[in-house]
Amino acid sequence: MDPFADDFENRMTRQVFKWISAFFAGLILFMTLLNLRLSMLTSLENSARMLVRSATLVFNAAVCLWAFRSRASDRAFLRVPPFFLLVNFAGTVFVTVAGNADPLVAVGSYIVQTNLYLLTFSFFARRQGLTLAFGGALLGIGYLLFGVHYRDSVAPALDRAATMRVYSHMMTFGVVQTTVLVAFSNKFFAMLLAKVRAHADEMALLAFTDSETGLPNAQQLAKDIDSRERNPELAGRPCVMVGFRLEGLETVNETLGIDFTNALLRKLVLRYDAELSALMDRKAIRKLEGFVPLYRVESNTFAFLVEPPGSEFYNPNRVTALQTTIDGVCLEYRERISLSFRGGFSAYPEDAQNLEQLLKNLLNIVHAKRGEGLGVFTPFDMDRYQAFLREQGVKAAIPNAMERGEFGLVFQPKVSTATGVVLGFEALARWESAEFGKVSPAEFISLAEESGDISELTERLVDQALDFAALLARNGRMLPVSVNLSPGAVRPDFLRLIGERIADAGLGGSIELEITEGIIMKMTTEIADDFRKLKALGITFSIDDFGTGYSNLGYLQNFEAQVLKIDKSFIDGIPFDEKNATLVKTIVRMGKSFGMKIVAEGVEYIEQRDFLARCECDMIQGYLYSRPLAADDALAYALAHADGRDGEGTR
Repeated sequence: MDPFADDFENRMTRQVFKWISAFFAGLILFMTLLNLRLSMLTSLENSARMLVRSATLVFNAAVCLWAFRSRASDRAFLRVPPFFLLVNFAGTVFVTVAGNADPLVAVGSYIVQTNLYLLTFSFFARRQGLTLAFGGALLGIGYLLFGVHYRDSVAPALDRAATMRVYSHMMTFGVVQTTVLVAFSNKFFAMLLAKVRAHADEMALLAFTDSETGLPNAQQLAKDIDSRERNPELAGRPCVMVGFRLEGLETVNETLGIDFTNALLRKLVLRYDAELSALMDRKAIRKLEGFVPLYRVESNTFAFLVEPPGSEFYNPNRVTALQTTIDGVCLEYRERISLSFRGGFSAYPEDAQNLEQLLKNLLNIVHAKRGEGLGVFTPFDMDRYQAFLREQGVKAAIPNAMERGEFGLVFQPKVSTATGVVLGFEALARWESAEFGKVSPAEFISLAEESGDISELTERLVDQALDFAALLARNGRMLPVSVNLSPGAVRPDFLRLIGERIADAGLGGSIELEITEGIIMKMTTEIADDFRKLKALGITFSIDDFGTGYSNLGYLQNFEAQVLKIDKSFIDGIPFDEKNATLVKTIVRMGKSFGMKIVAEGVEYIEQRDFLARCECDMIQGYLYSRPLAADDALAYALAHADGRDGEGTR
């Protein structure tokens, strides 16, 4: 039986057990009140005896209430504590001796109380038939003897008609209670528990089995891992977790539909599961004790655990051919299907302190964003895993970092190639993280795009750029400040919001938005309309990193940007690299043919500046003139280089 089902059944059993215990407690208290009532109607001697009997009954009721509250009722079986039976027996003996009662009658009373214990504490015994027969016989005998005792000792003191009524009610109650409680209750709860067990089995099947393939799922794997780590004989033994992620199923789903994809996946993994099982049966792969051959841990990801051959890492490529299985199944469907896999393996204890960490290692491998690794099983790499953890940590820290104001801007001057006069600034994002220190824009910009935080981040940076443009204006320098737009942030609602911010500040002529060729290529009619509205505010546009993306003259012609920026990768080789020099000359001529200003990024040497001057490049940006500066320093630089008198400036 599955532990999940057992746990569910025990919870139901515990509730039923509590109901029965409470019922018996109420029944005994009722008998106590009846004894007390009868003691008022009989002789002093009988009253004393019945009061002692009442005390014994109260004790029995307390025992049932104890069972009702006992933590031990979490289990389906409770043994009758010998102390309870001893006290009950002593009370019965005392009543017998003190009251001069018939011993057989006292024994009958004692049997009634003891049988209540037996029914309460052993109600869910497996032998339901034996419980029925034994309990019915004991209760019948007990009530018969108790009835004789009542007739001979109590009834003479009462009116005969009243006596007969009480006695009749008492015997009727005893018969009904015996019949219903023992006969029907046992059978009813046996049926109830059978249904509970069947329902629990069904729930366990749903909870721990993948519905599409019938393979155990991630929950089952976690449970098997937990069971192994709780077993002192197995915990700590070396093992290897191997797994793979099927690549290409998304394309199949889009082209052939979800039903076809599910059928393909089911056939593929079940065949591979059979092949693994056969290999494990032949000991070609040594399956890890306590685990099944194959688990489905995610939609397209599967894993299995094996023992390592000696102290070496397990290499699945030597004993199994997953790609062959994939190709064979795809061929049977006679469709143009191209599937592969990205596999990996991680060893315990070399790569992790426990088996749960092995699964995390494996998922890190199969979800890696790298081009290599298709069609093979790659060993776990701790350095890559640490990089992955940092990436996830940085991504998660972005929202709080924005609230704490950790993101800021620095400003790099753009100067005239001919005169050295400052003609504008580029705003560059910086993150000084309290947790990670300085984080490069190359790292956090892409992560902000993945997490969906890029729009809010860009809004905050645009506000800072507007503040700097306003600072320049107050000091008599109306210079454009360019801000990079990320492709992930370019949406109609975002562009309208930016337009409102700039219009409210009245600085449309001081803001330049830098976009990449990728943005232009994906531009929709709605976005193009929003860009035209931004241009109407006086905002200029520049195409950033030209030549590194989808260079297309049609994009330049249709978008009509005012500025074209040449990427640093082309500037690095000039003037000595002839290919780069020729390419830069071509870009400059092409941009000017569209009426655009040309900006060269990353200029660091005088020779580069001189070459660009000969090419009639309009502006230069780079360390030859200045590093990116804080707002106050950038203002000072703009004021000091208003006429270009300081030559190359500061480096």
